[in-house]
Amino acid sequence: MSVRLLVPILAAASGCTGTPCQLDRLDDMPTAAPGEVRHGLALAQDAGLAATATGVACLTCGGIFYFDSALTEQRYVAAELDGSGELAMAGDTTLVFDRDPGGATGPAHDQLFALSAAGRELWRDDLGTGEPWQGAVGPDLIAGPGGAVIYGETVASGFDPATGAARWMTAVQRGDALVADAVGGLFVASGASVLGPATPQATLRHIAVSGAADWTVTWTTTAAAPDGGGDVSFTAAAAAGDGGLVVAGWFTTATLELGDVQLSALPLHGAIDGTGFVAAIDGSGTVRWAVAAGTSDADGRIAPRRIAAQGDAAVLCGDHAGAAQLGLPATDATTDAFVARIAAGGDVTAHAIAGDGDQSCEALAVAADGSATVTIHSARGPGGSVLRVGSQSFDDGPEKTFYVLNLAP
Repeated sequence: MSVRLLVPILAAASGCTGTPCQLDRLDDMPTAAPGEVRHGLALAQDAGLAATATGVACLTCGGIFYFDSALTEQRYVAAELDGSGELAMAGDTTLVFDRDPGGATGPAHDQLFALSAAGRELWRDDLGTGEPWQGAVGPDLIAGPGGAVIYGETVASGFDPATGAARWMTAVQRGDALVADAVGGLFVASGASVLGPATPQATLRHIAVSGAADWTVTWTTTAAAPDGGGDVSFTAAAAAGDGGLVVAGWFTTATLELGDVQLSALPLHGAIDGTGFVAAIDGSGTVRWAVAAGTSDADGRIAPRRIAAQGDAAVLCGDHAGAAQLGLPATDATTDAFVARIAAGGDVTAHAIAGDGDQSCEALAVAADGSATVTIHSARGPGGSVLRVGSQSFDDGPEKTFYVLNLAP
C-alpha cells in the first residue's frame, strides 16, 4: 500500500505553517493490522513527545501541540522558547525546560516554566548560572503526576510542578535510568562496569518526596569468563501504573540475578557485546518479571531506546541492525527502528519500522487502548525517502525527516 501525506492540519493562527515547520497528516487507517500505522504526522524537524491522560503533547517549532489518541489536534499553545525545549507532563500540567546555549545574542541561561491544562502559564523560573547540571550533556526533564525532575550527569533535582518550588536533590551518575514516581519521588537504576576478577552489580533505589532513599536493592551477576569482569547497563525506564517501573538494558556477564529471578545470557556469535533484558519492578524494588531480549554480536545488534508499561506487559521502542533480533527481518546495510510488546511470560511480538536510510526511535507513549505512539527519525537513504511499516509505505518528500506514528495494538 502506498500512502501520500496529504492534509495540512494546522491553521495559520498556530504560528507553525509553511517550511520548515509544516505538519502534515497521514491518511487515517483505524483498521490497520497490529503494529501498523493507524494515524500519523510528518514533521520537518524534531519533536519532543510526552504522554497525556488522553493522547500526546508534541513540542516542536516553538509551540506545544496537544493531540488525542487519534493524533487529531486539540489545541496549540505558544511555548515562547529562547533556545531548545524539553517537554514533560505532570498530570494535566505541561512542563518545559528551555535551554539557551548563548552566543552572539547573550550568555547561556536556562528557564523552566509550567502551563495549566487550559494553557495558562502557572510560573516561570530563570535558573541562572551555577546550577549543578550546567555544562552537562542534556540535561533532561521528566515528570510524574505529583512531581518533576531535572537531571544532568551528576545530580537530579526534584521540584513541585504546581509552584516550581525545589523539593530535594540527589546524586546520580552518567548512564543512570531515572523515573519520576506518582507522588514526587524518583526511581534510580544504576549499572556498573568492572575489569578484572570482580563482577558488576546493578543498584536500584527509590528517593522519597523527603529526598531520602527509602529502599535500595542490588542485582548481582555471574562472570562469563574465569577472570571476571563485564558490565550491566540501563538504557530506558518508565513508570508503571501499579506504582513501580519497567526498565531495559544490557548485561555482558553469564547471568544477571534480579532478586529471585535469574536471566542467562543468550547465545552470542563472534564479538561478545551483550544480552538485552527487560524487567518489571514493583514500588518496593521487587522484580515482578524479567526476560532476556536480543543480543549485540557479529550477526547484529539491538538498542532499546524507550520503554513504557502496558498493564502487566512492556512496550519497547528502539533500533536494530543485522539479523536474528526479536524475530525482526534482517536490515541489510541500514539500521531500522522497531516497536516490541513484551508480555510478563516472556512472549515478544516485534514490528519493524524500516526505510531506505537509518531509522531511530526518539520518543514513545502508550495509550489506554494499547496503541503505541512513537516519534521516528528517518534518515534519507540513496534509494529515496520511503518509510515502511508492515505492509504500509509512506513518502512525503525529502524535507520531512520526523514522523509521529500511532501503531495499532
